[in-house]
Amino acid sequence: MNNDWQKYLGLAQRAGAVLYGIDNINSARQKIELIILDAESATQNLVLKVENFASKKNINLIKLQKKLDECLHSKNCKVVGITNKDLANQIESKIKE
Repeated sequence: MNNDWQKYLGLAQRAGAVLYGIDNINSARQKIELIILDAESATQNLVLKVENFASKKNINLIKLQKKLDECLHSKNCKVVGITNKDLANQIESKIKE
C-alpha cells in the first residue's frame, strides 16, 4: 500500500471534504463518494453499520489495516467519508497501488 494516499487525505481535510464518524456520514446532506474504515480497531458493530450503509447507498468502502486516527492526526477516529469525487478517486487508486 502506497502512502501517497495520506497526502490526498490531508488535501481532502483542508478542502473540507472529510466527514468524521458514522453519525456524520449517516446524516450527510452531500453525496459521499468514498468511505474509509479503520478495520483494525473498529468494533464489529461499527464495521457492520458501515458495511450496511455503504452497500445500501452504493458507496465504495475501503477497509484499512492501519490506524486511521494516526493518518488523520486526530484521536479515536475509526471511519471517514470523502465527499469530493476527484479526491476520493485519487485516494482509492493510491490505496490500491
